[in-house]
Amino acid sequence: MLLRFIIYLVFILFIGTALYYWLNENKPTNNATEIDSCLIDCVNEWRSTLLSEGFDSKPVFTSLRSIKIKKLSEEMVGITHYYKKTIEIDPAILTQGTFALRATIYHELGHYAFGLNHESCKIMSTTILSEKEYKEHWDDMKNEYIELIRKQDFETHLP
Repeated sequence: MLLRFIIYLVFILFIGTALYYWLNENKPTNNATEIDSCLIDCVNEWRSTLLSEGFDSKPVFTSLRSIKIKKLSEEMVGITHYYKKTIEIDPAILTQGTFALRATIYHELGHYAFGLNHESCKIMSTTILSEKEYKEHWDDMKNEYIELIRKQDFETHLP
């Protein structure tokens, strides 16, 4: 009888511990988002752009665990994992240029922070433009992106 009680107790403790770790694995540690060093400038620019337009990006970086470089499949340059609260950027985009990287960061953060859908504006397009095209049209693309965000309810889209 005592042995059965100990087995049940160990089992319950095991399940409780597993459940605790499973529920807490997707919480950011100390509210700091891990950002790969080669992405920090573009991420900070996105934050500055939002701030200058009256949006507070702190809630995004309180819930987002990481923005990292990771090799993705051939047809993707970035991906947002809502459940994991991570964004992954393919290293190939780093060779395309600053504006292509900037557009990818804005695109993925648009998904994560605002729930923006593909094709809702040029930055959210699934078509990857050349560095020259991004550079020539960046101001218009960014303004269109900001106007789309203005139509969103900022906090309701955070995972």
